Amino acid sequence: MGLPNGIDIKNTGYYTKRRSILYNKPLDNKPLDHKLLGNHPWESQRGVTSGNERGFVLKKLAFFGFILTIGIGFVGYQLASTAQTGSDISIYHGAPPVPGTPETSSGPQHHLSTTPAKIAATNPKPTPQITVSPTVKQGETIFITLKHPTRNLNKGSIWFLSKQYPLFAQGNDTFEGWVPVSVAQGLGTFSLKVQDVNGATEHTTKVQVVNAHLSKQNIRVSKGTAGLQPGPGELAAIGGLKKVMSPKRYWDKPFQLPVPDCMNSRFGNLRLHNGKFTGNYHKGVDQRSPQGRPIKAAASGTVKLVKKFRLHGGTVGLDHGQGVSSIYIHMSKFAVKPGDVVQKGQVIGYVGSTGFATGPHLHWGVYVNGMPVNPRQWVKGLNAC
Repeated sequence: MGLPNGIDIKNTGYYTKRRSILYNKPLDNKPLDHKLLGNHPWESQRGVTSGNERGFVLKKLAFFGFILTIGIGFVGYQLASTAQTGSDISIYHGAPPVPGTPETSSGPQHHLSTTPAKIAATNPKPTPQITVSPTVKQGETIFITLKHPTRNLNKGSIWFLSKQYPLFAQGNDTFEGWVPVSVAQGLGTFSLKVQDVNGATEHTTKVQVVNAHLSKQNIRVSKGTAGLQPGPGELAAIGGLKKVMSPKRYWDKPFQLPVPDCMNSRFGNLRLHNGKFTGNYHKGVDQRSPQGRPIKAAASGTVKLVKKFRLHGGTVGLDHGQGVSSIYIHMSKFAVKPGDVVQKGQVIGYVGSTGFATGPHLHWGVYVNGMPVNPRQWVKGLNAC
């Protein structure tokens, strides 16, 4: 768009202002120094018009845009390189913190770090926690719990008194195991070791075996009862129940009392029949209970054995999983069959006096990794008569 006729653009303030801005022409209209600006023939040949000015401005803008694009690309490349080399990139909402001072800006701050070491520091691996029974009585069970071990303990094991026992994964990076101590074990302090599947040691500790103060018990029996022997396959069937090692765990502690009655024979008592030592010890507990009282499962599990034997009488055996099982004998009748899955407290049979028994009562026992252990350690409220 041009100016009105008769007006010379060179004599206007607009021309002087534009010349000084676009061409570095000072306001006094002195000649330009082309050594600084470069020789622009178009200035003298074409004259100065608004179109020329716009063209020059566009060229200048294009040039500065090109320089800006290169700068942005370079900054992006530097940021990408920084991320790949593990440096920190922090995103702040609010004023950034002053170096060397706590982050106390007015706005909330959120940090995004790409440093692996930084992530490990903010999310450290939990400290290993190991719980082992430091003292155990003859005939009891050592309970071992390991949380967040430093090694992979899947298929790991526990060694105690030169015998190996399995570890079981319980979830949440936790492993547990149970070690039976024989009722005949000598007293003293012994080493217990936890190892992974390759034999590398995760933990070593000492466990003290103390006196259970076992007593003797004399039982008066008739001649016919005293000479009672196990039937064919009876001991093998009981032995098979002891050795069951199913991977699924059904049980938790404490166990439930199968009947609500008092204990009239302790675990571990040395047995005498009519004053003569039999060479055996009592492998469970006896509860004085009336004929026909319902017997309940001490813990959840699978029914493995239901049978009437000559010596044990009416017998039910339950597999509670992971090397723990229980047995109930002298029953008058059964309420379950092999293969049933039962819950803690479910009726499995009824009190009787079948087999080697002098009257109605319940004998029941707990096996851990094939060895009979004291049931009293597994339940609450079992009191002597």
